[in-house]
Formats: sequence, C-alpha cells, structure tokens
Amino acid sequence: MKTSEGNNGATMTITANDVKNLIKKKDDIEEQIKAYYDVLDDQGVGEEGSLVDAEGFPRSDVNLYQIRTARHNISFNVSGSDRTCTGSGRVGLDFLGPI
Repeated sequence: MKTSEGNNGATMTITANDVKNLIKKKDDIEEQIKAYYDVLDDQGVGEEGSLVDAEGFPRSDVNLYQIRTARHNISFNVSGSDRTCTGSGRVGLDFLGPI
C-alpha cells in the first residue's frame, strides 16, 4: 500500500487490490465492447453502415434498435469508461510499481 497526495490536497491510498480491481473492470468493459461489435457484425452494418435504403426509408432487413443501441454504447458509454479505467489503472500501476 502506498499513499499519495491528490490534486485537491487530500491523501489517497492505492493498493495492489485497487489496481487489480481496475484492471478487472477494464477487462469487463472490453468484453462489453466486443459484444457490441459482434451485434454490429451480425447485422452486417458495422459502425458506419447505412441504416436507410436507397429510397431513404429505414432498412427492414436489420434490427435498427439493436444497431443504434450498440453504436451508442460503443461511442459514448463504454468507450469513455474504458479510457478512464485504462488511465486510472496505468496511474495506479506506475504509482505502485511491480505488484
């Protein structure tokens, strides 16, 4: 266990267990991201594929709700959390040194 003074002057304690928990959380988030990409692959549209047909109507051959939900979760929810966990984990590992 090590302590450090945070940005606001408060002392924070970082343990090896804290870092391991962050790494597990990061792995869980990466697994969620992969599941969302699998949904997009199953629908055959990916992140950028069009959701309307040539006449401008919503495509009837794909599940629009699943696709929009997966794209949203990849773009806004999960990816931001992943960057936060990765950054926090890296800081914790740098602070702790070898576990």
